[in-house]
Amino acid sequence: MTICEQIEKTTKTLQERGIPSDSRFEVTFRDGSKVSEENVNWSSISEKEMVGYFGSKKVVSLCKFPVERIEAWHEGLYSSLSVPEGARAYQAIRGDTLIVPGIQRKDTVIGRLIGIVIDGEVAEEHFLNGLQFEVQGMKK
Repeated sequence: MTICEQIEKTTKTLQERGIPSDSRFEVTFRDGSKVSEENVNWSSISEKEMVGYFGSKKVVSLCKFPVERIEAWHEGLYSSLSVPEGARAYQAIRGDTLIVPGIQRKDTVIGRLIGIVIDGEVAEEHFLNGLQFEVQGMKK
């Protein structure tokens, strides 16, 4: 049984989950199987952990399964990371919320992060920045 066959699939569309149709992740596991945001929620394959983050701390949702490659798309931007053996991958959506008291709440997805954690420390992170329309990154 491949890793992707062990993962609970979602029946909701990206739109029903509040995710723009042009923003998604795809993970290739070490066994060669793949999942993407179209059919899997990241929460189904990840667990939250505190990690070192370039001199400070950060909570990330690390994939529970061994990943070979993680890819992300957002508003025409693309990035991918090859994940070394023994390292772990994470991804997240970065958003902004405008709250008008008593009237409405407006959530906006502004970008997507992908990253690699080695020995409890973020080794590399890419941010697909939908506000500035560029891929930004940091590498240890």
